Amino acid sequence: MTVAVSSSICTTLQCVEAEVQPTGAIGNDGFPSALALAGDRVIVGASRDDQVLPGGDSGAAYIFEKSSVYWLQSARLAPGALASDDLFGEFVAIDGLTAAVGAPTVSGITGPGSAYVFEKQGPVWVEVKRLAAADGAFGDMFGPIAVSGDVIVVGAPGADEIADAAGAAYVFEKISQDWIEVGKLLGGDGTAGDLLGASVGSSGQTIAVGAPWNQGSGAVYVFKKQGMSWIESSKILASDASPGAGFGTSVSLSGNLLVVGANGSAYVFREEGATWVQEAKLVQPGSDFGASVSASGETIAVGGAGGHVYKKLLFGWIRTAGFSCACDGLNSISVSGDLVFTQEQSSAVGITWNDFGVSLEACPSYISASLGGEQVLEIDAGQEHGGRFYILLGSMSGASPGFSIGGFHLPLNPDSYLRATLRGANNPPLINTFGQLDDQGRSLARFELPTGTDASLVGLSLTHSYAVFGVAPFGVQFTSNATSLEVVQ
Repeated sequence: MTVAVSSSICTTLQCVEAEVQPTGAIGNDGFPSALALAGDRVIVGASRDDQVLPGGDSGAAYIFEKSSVYWLQSARLAPGALASDDLFGEFVAIDGLTAAVGAPTVSGITGPGSAYVFEKQGPVWVEVKRLAAADGAFGDMFGPIAVSGDVIVVGAPGADEIADAAGAAYVFEKISQDWIEVGKLLGGDGTAGDLLGASVGSSGQTIAVGAPWNQGSGAVYVFKKQGMSWIESSKILASDASPGAGFGTSVSLSGNLLVVGANGSAYVFREEGATWVQEAKLVQPGSDFGASVSASGETIAVGGAGGHVYKKLLFGWIRTAGFSCACDGLNSISVSGDLVFTQEQSSAVGITWNDFGVSLEACPSYISASLGGEQVLEIDAGQEHGGRFYILLGSMSGASPGFSIGGFHLPLNPDSYLRATLRGANNPPLINTFGQLDDQGRSLARFELPTGTDASLVGLSLTHSYAVFGVAPFGVQFTSNATSLEVVQ
């Protein structure tokens, strides 16, 4: 199976590395209705797919995996038991070799809902379990889902054990190769209309469940595993709670970090001992901001009618990237490491971005020999070097150990390609690799390959770095980090 890969786009903040679309999709299938990223795998829902039941919005989901530099479709998930209006793929989750998909209206428009678990066995993704609440009832909307290791949590915001639509969440654990329901989570002070379970998150022995209408402003309940049981340990409220805020619309857990989406904002909490302490409130224009949140380590992504990336630096949570969304509805977003996947009109897009302190950024990380293309190298030496000259150099033998030039370390190993980049600056395939920085210390260079480049170059790996030098007095003033480029088929 293949996947469409977009031409890479570079700006001062981000680089579109890949655009994935399903193979064999037909008509308006709702792709992408939801997405989740974990390492080199992304699962994307298509909740209005009707290939199982024509015209019926039964749904489907697709898994794409990174192979070398390309993202390839590895599976189409669509259980044969699906029926009309199941909306399978409205919610998705993935962790390692386990994927989970929510179908919140299984058994009809107001059905109780189900979730399905898939595991990768060899090269194939296999359905291993259909999950349903033991006490599920029509209108439960069992479907919002999260997976972490051997734990899956599924929200049921329409459940009414406490009161009408107070909501609930169900915990399943993998025991002896089977997924078993081990707990039902309820808010200790739940009331009618809370919609507990509208969002769920899981990380290790911690589960977070959003109740966006609790007390009118919303709340998040945190549950911890104690012995064989899951016990409510905390109830978290926004520091500036207000009616209709929707706090808990979305949640994401990563270790001791919890991110909570609301209407027009996102809140960051850190677990300190037995307490969750609010570290920041993130705000961007538009009430859609906060519709989707995702956390990975010290990186946060927030979606709405677009996407925003934040990193924890010494002086707080700083927005390091932002991008628009040409999509229907609210933007689903997921981050893993230094990659964000977000939705577009009929595709899911993988984006990387510049970090503070990176003086050379390259986009994309590869060029196809057969198709040709270019890598854009963004030079940012800082305002203190504005107006000085630079030269971009390269190596075919890597960045380590590199060598010293004018008392600065240049992360390139001397070889024939380094000599070629020195002597052949500004000559194809090297474009603008020697020149003068603007007053902000910036410039753009390019490495270009034409269509039909010699196939013998496939597999070639190049490393680039640059040096900045002054004229009076002459000498090296700065050297950059290294970036890589791979020539692929």
